[in-house]
Amino acid sequence: MLENKINYIFGFILITILFIITSNNIKSIFNYTKGVNYIKESQTELQELESKNLELKEMITTTESNDYLQKLAIEELNLASENATILIIPEENTTKTYESGQSHSNPSEPENFSKWIQYLKLR
Repeated sequence: MLENKINYIFGFILITILFIITSNNIKSIFNYTKGVNYIKESQTELQELESKNLELKEMITTTESNDYLQKLAIEELNLASENATILIIPEENTTKTYESGQSHSNPSEPENFSKWIQYLKLR
């Protein structure tokens, strides 16, 4: 009877130890899988950031060039290069076409020269 109790206690302790070892192994495998997934996600994010970094470096190189600055000045600031010929085309709504085919300025609107004089007087 005493031997049965000892065998029972020994079996219980053995099963408990095996259970603890098995649960720790399962937890380790889960953590390993989680770590592998984190590394893969980090590598993907790193590749995306490196690609974006390369694009930004190219953009910086492009925007620092004189050609880009000249193009930007022409498009955004309405400036022209030294040897450029400038054509000024009036907008359609500033002139009226009469039946005779002649264009006349809007009589209620002051001439451009008068506008400049008024503008300079205000300063």
